Amino acid sequence: MNSFIIFLLIIILLAGFVGVYIKNIYNGLVALRNSADTAWAQIDTELQQRYDLIPTLVNTVKGYAAHERQTLDEVMSARAKALGATSNDLKLSENQVLTNALSKLLLLNENYPNLKADTSFLNLQSELSNIERRINLARRFYNESVLVYNTAQQQFPANLVAKPLGHTSDELYNAKAEAREPRNVEF
Repeated sequence: MNSFIIFLLIIILLAGFVGVYIKNIYNGLVALRNSADTAWAQIDTELQQRYDLIPTLVNTVKGYAAHERQTLDEVMSARAKALGATSNDLKLSENQVLTNALSKLLLLNENYPNLKADTSFLNLQSELSNIERRINLARRFYNESVLVYNTAQQQFPANLVAKPLGHTSDELYNAKAEAREPRNVEF
């Protein structure tokens, strides 16, 4: 009877250690997932700042290049679609379209010397450039957070716990195939 009690205590202690270990793995994965979600939220914040800047930029260009209506409409349409995107994948693709449209808009200053010299346009262009830089930094931080989270899930013994407890790999923020190709710029 005495050896049975000792055996039972050993089993209870082992189960307790395993339970604490699983809890620690789970809590660590939750913290890493939350870090990746926070990094994605930072991308959203920077994208929102870009969305907010675009109407002012378009109105400034409109004053100098009113007959470039197609480019201006393209930018505003791309902005509306990006704002309406509901999933992360859709946000990524719609923001790539918006980036392309903004590139065309910013190239208009080459055709309009008065626009090129306009202080408010230059300030808006500089602000947009800073926002783009911050978006790229946020994307890098997001990818680093996702890498740490995905790696933690795939390592043994966490991989035994991760999937059954609902943890799945997050996708890295990758450039679309068309973004990797050089753009043709016509003057």
